[in-house]
Amino acid sequence: MISDMNTKPTYQELEKAQQTLKVKVDLQQKILNNFKDDIYISNHDYKIEYVNLALQKRLGRNPVNEICHKAIYNLEEKCDWCIYEKLNENKHRIEYELNTENGKIIEVTNILLTRSQKLTIYHDITQLKKNEQALKENEAKLRESNNTKDKFFSVIAHDLRSPFNSMLGFSELLNENFESFDTTQQKEFINIIHRGLQNTYKLLENLLIWSQMQQWHINFKPEKINLNVLSNEIIEQLSLSAESKSISINNSISDNVFVKADKNMLSTIIRNLMSNAIKFTHKEGRVSVNGKFITNENKQNLVEISIKDNGLGISKEMQSKLFLPEENTSTKGTENETGTGLGLLLCKGFVEKHGGKIWIESEVGCGSTFFITIPLSN
Repeated sequence: MISDMNTKPTYQELEKAQQTLKVKVDLQQKILNNFKDDIYISNHDYKIEYVNLALQKRLGRNPVNEICHKAIYNLEEKCDWCIYEKLNENKHRIEYELNTENGKIIEVTNILLTRSQKLTIYHDITQLKKNEQALKENEAKLRESNNTKDKFFSVIAHDLRSPFNSMLGFSELLNENFESFDTTQQKEFINIIHRGLQNTYKLLENLLIWSQMQQWHINFKPEKINLNVLSNEIIEQLSLSAESKSISINNSISDNVFVKADKNMLSTIIRNLMSNAIKFTHKEGRVSVNGKFITNENKQNLVEISIKDNGLGISKEMQSKLFLPEENTSTKGTENETGTGLGLLLCKGFVEKHGGKIWIESEVGCGSTFFITIPLSN
């Protein structure tokens, strides 16, 4: 035992201290050699001072005295995550992605042993990261499913009940007091009930298609479609609604524009967008449909369809909510026409089914233009 700090240690004392140190080092190495993770100790000059058996086995050699980033990672420059200053700030765990032949993601844990020595433990956490990502995706799907369910019940509870209450009220008046009303009043009540039935039927149709879309029970059969002919068919279907508000609909699509699409889905998309344009346009307004050839960033040939009106327009805040199932974007039209917000959700789902996109350009008081992209038919 060294008792006097000013007295030089004897040879026996030095030998004993060295033996004690050797025993400690041997014990540490035995412990580290039992780890399945790769472990090595390097100094401030990035030279390896120790490598455990797991890392030696993986490398097929003992790289002691070699430069760590060259020997272990085959890198010419030092690793970005290997920073002593960070470790001095108690940042003991540094996670990073390493592009190896297997594309592995590695977790590296750096522990500062001294100011010039660092112990590194690292292992593959690829599967853990995949599991975390899968968990996040499942959580997002569950959240979307809950939003879908909430939207479904909201439509049933409110938007479906309201028109029935109105029709029941007018039909009850006719049933109990039919003779007391003149012919004009009778026709007016019957007309109100008829419009209510039409709107309710459209709502039920959209609700059915939308619920089927959530379960993907809708067949997808893309075929070659003449876009001009299809647009004219839809304009004819909506002629009564447009005429009742003296709104003109102009089809500017050339008769030689063909797309590859599911006809039922594309009809639903264009019909909903045109119906909205009529709904939010004042009397004697204008609605136009156009189509042009474009090429996207992936060099894919598409047709960009635009449906434009000169109606109320939509605020920037509302635009950001239009295609979200959890948001209630249903608003009344210029003649108090009602809706549920399901139409745009259907459009978004069907457009994306075709690999296309849907977006809007609008300004309050200056009308709106909805755009969709659909693959061009070869």
